[in-house]
Amino acid sequence: MEKSSYPLYVGYYVEGGADGPAAGTAMDPGEKWGLRWRKLIWYNSQAVSGGRGMDTERYEIRAEIIKALAHPSRLMIVDALAEGEKCVCDLQRLVGSDMSTVSKHLAVMRAAGIVKARKAGLQVYYRLAVPCIMQFFGCVDAVMEARYSALRPTQQESACPL
Repeated sequence: MEKSSYPLYVGYYVEGGADGPAAGTAMDPGEKWGLRWRKLIWYNSQAVSGGRGMDTERYEIRAEIIKALAHPSRLMIVDALAEGEKCVCDLQRLVGSDMSTVSKHLAVMRAAGIVKARKAGLQVYYRLAVPCIMQFFGCVDAVMEARYSALRPTQQESACPL
C-alpha cells in the first residue's frame, strides 16, 4: 500500500476491546493500566498496523466486533437501538435481565464501537454508533433463510407413508 508523506491520524486502541483512560490519545500509552495497546496509523483513509500486517489486523478487529455482537441479549439491544436512542432501564426491561448484566452487555458493545452512550442526569442513554450495522443483520437473516430453506422438507418428502 502506498502511503502519503504524513499520517492523517494516529490512534491507539486496547487489544481485547476494553476502554481505557488514554483511548484515542496521540501519546503512546505502552502497557499503561495493565492493558495491551495497539497502534493504528491512518493514511488516505486506510489503516496501517503498528505491528503485524494490516490484513491480519483487520480480520482480528472484525472478529472482535462480531464477538461483541455474539449474544442473543446484545442482538436484541442492537435491534431495539435501531429504532432510536434508549435509556438503560428500557433496555433492561426488553432483555429481562438484571441491570448489572445489561450494563455489562452495553460495556462490551461500547468497547467494540457498536454503541455510544450519553448521560443525562442519572440516566444513561445508548444509541447505535454506526446504524449501518443493521445491514449486517439483513445479511445474517439471508444466511439463516438459505440455511433453513435447504433443511425444510419438500412436499413429497414430508408425506408420511403411515
